[in-house]
Amino acid sequence: VEGQPYLVMQLIEGRNLRELQTEQRLPVSRAVELVLAVAEALDYLHQHDLYHCDVKPSNILIDHDGRPYLSDFGLALDERQIPAAPGLMGTAAYMSPEQARGEGHLVDGRSDIFSLAVVLYELLGGENPFEQADQEKTLELVRHARVAPLRRKHVEIPEELDRICQRGLSRRV
Repeated sequence: VEGQPYLVMQLIEGRNLRELQTEQRLPVSRAVELVLAVAEALDYLHQHDLYHCDVKPSNILIDHDGRPYLSDFGLALDERQIPAAPGLMGTAAYMSPEQARGEGHLVDGRSDIFSLAVVLYELLGGENPFEQADQEKTLELVRHARVAPLRRKHVEIPEELDRICQRGLSRRV
């Protein structure tokens, strides 16, 4: 259809981060390297007033050379769409608190950073801090729970990296 926007992306042969992390626990340095590359991609989007809104391991593709690619822009929003953004959108365990509250109109770059911090926490700690069998319980944790520092269970994680992760998981006041 003429005038209909669309997105073209190269075919990435490899697997997604979810598949990779179920096969093996990544070394801290590799987890940081992958998250940093995704953070740079998000920074580029945010500089152009675009927000991904569904950052999660299965939307991070890893090619055969180990390079990560952020994929699945099906929920992405342009800054101009924010006032009319749908309420609940994304994957519960990776949503930002404003997404989990159904406040799509409050989504911005910080929402993506929160989701990326969940991915980092999961890569470093081996578990998602919010994921529950019941989606409503997951959403409640995302909305209100304070995440325990990684170093409580994983002393091998550098303090500064734990602080960075905690900062990314902080809520708006």
